[in-house]
Amino acid sequence: MEAHVFRQVIGHFASGVTVITTREQGINYGLTASAVSSLTLEPPMLLVCINKNTGTQAAISRTRFFAVNILDESQADLAYQFAKPKTDKFQGVEFTYGEFGEPLLAGALAHIECCVAADVEAGTHRVFLAEVERARAYVGSPLTYFQGKFGRFGQTQDEAIYREMRQHVLDRDLALGEALDPFELADKFETTQSSTYYALTKLVADGLISRDLTKGYVVTPIDAKALQEAFEARCTIEIGVAEQTVGRISPDDLAELRRRMEVTLPMVVNHRFVDFERYTCNVCSTGSSMRTRQ
Repeated sequence: MEAHVFRQVIGHFASGVTVITTREQGINYGLTASAVSSLTLEPPMLLVCINKNTGTQAAISRTRFFAVNILDESQADLAYQFAKPKTDKFQGVEFTYGEFGEPLLAGALAHIECCVAADVEAGTHRVFLAEVERARAYVGSPLTYFQGKFGRFGQTQDEAIYREMRQHVLDRDLALGEALDPFELADKFETTQSSTYYALTKLVADGLISRDLTKGYVVTPIDAKALQEAFEARCTIEIGVAEQTVGRISPDDLAELRRRMEVTLPMVVNHRFVDFERYTCNVCSTGSSMRTRQ
């Protein structure tokens, strides 16, 4: 099984989002993790998988205790902050200390304090089998992780914010090269942090926004390569439409296409034959071509 295939398939498995924390010699450690699972009820145990190349994994291996902070749907900013490598992850974060001195993040949906019973190496990760010593849950809804995106169970609002933000990117209302601060974007679009990160993640997947190592999120400039790819994609779609319509459309539709072709010049908008193009796609039997084209 090729790694990229497995990554794509396992991405269809939705999970909750946690921050695993511990403390050693006065230093706090933490990272974002979704590979967490209940193991047994008698005794209460869970398992956590952590990359071996992280300081948090090394610290847990030595201290033998950690906390699982199950994140609330409003804490996508914390999930993002604790996923960053080599940063002061606890900067600006409110927390208290648990029974074993491990950080417990304020506002989390639940806290589970654990002692490691056993651990084993598995590829790039170490799997910790841990006994639950203390656990407490609070009122709220969970942050979720699905196909590389943070989200919630209900994503109608998230999709609306994504579409609105996408239009601002396309209209160049968001400046090229400037860092896109998730907190400022949440205020600008009057939405939650989780909806903002959902939109940003989708825009990265769309290629409209990029992740810069120093600036964070930035609007991706449209260069010659991107334009060429866009033209090639448009050509592919239009050829597909032609294959579905030639010889299959009615005489009336054919006559209408001819009429529009003959009067295209007054209809040119930004060097595009918009009216003719739309009608061509609309006569496609599935109707999906126009949506894809837009």
